[in-house]
Amino acid sequence: MEGAIVMGTLKILPCVDSEAMAEVRRRELDMTQEKAAALGTSADGAARRGFYLTDDGNQVDWCDVVQAARDESQHRPDVSAAGRQVAGVPHHPGPSL
Repeated sequence: MEGAIVMGTLKILPCVDSEAMAEVRRRELDMTQEKAAALGTSADGAARRGFYLTDDGNQVDWCDVVQAARDESQHRPDVSAAGRQVAGVPHHPGPSL
């Protein structure tokens, strides 16, 4: 790809952002600390339960996908259990099915 910089196995691609896209992201992130905390708590709860509810009340089951991501993280040396503890995100096994 033209404009790409290769550093080992990392390929840095040219930026495709724009001022308009940056402004949209700034507006999306313009929220109170309380709102951000509520979103984080909601995401954490959905990951632990293995499902979430849409705005219209439909349940989306993603237990298998969340468990697969957890299992994959167990095999990556850069995402060790100690690393998750340091980051403040302890690993919790998925729900028993």
